[in-house]
Amino acid sequence: PPVTQHFTYLTGIIGGDMYAKALLPSPTTLLVELIRPENRHNTNRFYPDMDMLVHDIARTYRKVLSEFYNMGCRFLQFSDYTWSLTGDSDIQKISEAVNIDMLTLAATAARLNDACLEQKPLDMCVSLQFDNRWWSAGDKEKLAETLLASRADAFAFDFGNRENENIDFSLLNYCQGKEVILGLVSTSSNQPISASNIIHHIETAARLLPLESLHLSSQGNFRDANGNSSITEQAMWNKIVAMKNIAKTVWGE
Repeated sequence: PPVTQHFTYLTGIIGGDMYAKALLPSPTTLLVELIRPENRHNTNRFYPDMDMLVHDIARTYRKVLSEFYNMGCRFLQFSDYTWSLTGDSDIQKISEAVNIDMLTLAATAARLNDACLEQKPLDMCVSLQFDNRWWSAGDKEKLAETLLASRADAFAFDFGNRENENIDFSLLNYCQGKEVILGLVSTSSNQPISASNIIHHIETAARLLPLESLHLSSQGNFRDANGNSSITEQAMWNKIVAMKNIAKTVWGE
């Protein structure tokens, strides 16, 4: 598959103390695409039972995970933006259309994620990536309690372009014992990073989780859904260098 070819290419051009991370849509993302109203009829032709669908998605992801591991991948991230979909793709509308309440859907998603990871090698880190916009939704605590009780080794949260704002990090209370990747650096702005603001956010998060379990990241991959970038290549590299310097300041060499 192209995604494994991309990983092979990236592994071949990096060196030193760097290693390649693979990024895939989450199992829940695939599940929701298959059950959304416009796809549900066709899905039901092959999977009239939700448990059958969950079983086969999990089996497929276990196979893909194993393939990446055998290629040398030790860090795999599942991107799950299901819970922050808006407009016609709003997850609340989808769940209502298929007569599944949000918490039941979340429980199904959690079961699916764990089934995908039940054979994960111990020396492979798998993270689940979320957009934290769902943290402003109703029943957010129950949603977090369900989704974040996971076999995953780490959680990655994108906090949006809020470098100069206060951020509610209380969802980190549900991440005890996990590694947490803080997506605090905008990938959609050419503006330089304010190191003091980013450090302040990290220090705030460290009041809820041990500093050694926290990590700094950009938000997304500097590309939109069509593969285009809204910032210059030089701005990308400037942000990466700034993040490295912040990390050295906060965590040391």
